[in-house]
Amino acid sequence: MGEIIGNAQATPGRIFALARLIGRLGEPTRERVMDLLQPAEDGAKQDAARTTIKEAIDAGVVVQERESGKLWLSDEARQAVVSADGFRRYMASRLCGIRDVNGDNYYLNQFTAWYAVQNETALSLRSGINLAAAFNDHLYPNQDGRTINDTKLNGWRNWAAYLGWGTSYKLGTADFILPNAVVRVGDLLPMVFSTDRESLPVSEFMHRLSALAPELDDGELYQVAWEASFPATEPQYLSLMLSTALRTLHETGVIALRRDADTA
Repeated sequence: MGEIIGNAQATPGRIFALARLIGRLGEPTRERVMDLLQPAEDGAKQDAARTTIKEAIDAGVVVQERESGKLWLSDEARQAVVSADGFRRYMASRLCGIRDVNGDNYYLNQFTAWYAVQNETALSLRSGINLAAAFNDHLYPNQDGRTINDTKLNGWRNWAAYLGWGTSYKLGTADFILPNAVVRVGDLLPMVFSTDRESLPVSEFMHRLSALAPELDDGELYQVAWEASFPATEPQYLSLMLSTALRTLHETGVIALRRDADTA
């Protein structure tokens, strides 16, 4: 099972730069791309370039021909790479919504669900050690190894901000994510609202959204994370991650939240 958060060197910016480079060069060799991304000077190991290429291949962004070592973009990536936002949406389609415990990038989504469940508590657990320990204790209490560690947390912060689950924020020496899934939810709105429905009851909206984003409220991953964190209880309110997103979308005029009067 591959995890793009497993190596913090494979940042969203580097993968986008790699895709743009390969798109311009056509079908360059792996060696040429590595030299352009990170010149091998003074015995440099080119670790960042090597890791970025590997993760791009694992994510299906880049294809490598084994015999020649040539690299090229997948058809979808080639269409998406023309704009930064289009590429971000493409990456979200590749990385988000993973439910299969054996699927690639499952922990990226599972940790996001757990982070959403914690609400304001997540902000008090700013250090990587505290966040990782709490996650592992809640969801993997009997597992010897650490499912989430400092390296994966650093990678998660990069991708959480990029994919739209929150905003990067730094306080002193602590880096953390302010929960706000406005970008993630905004990306999904065209699929939530079908062409024949301009408005939805809250229950139907939540049903459709949770089917598309299992890491958010009522979603499959969210429910598992809630049960692990707060056994034998039910959520009473929307998460900070989702409520902030909906409020932001309402205030910017993307959606309208209204309370209809009960009909007789």
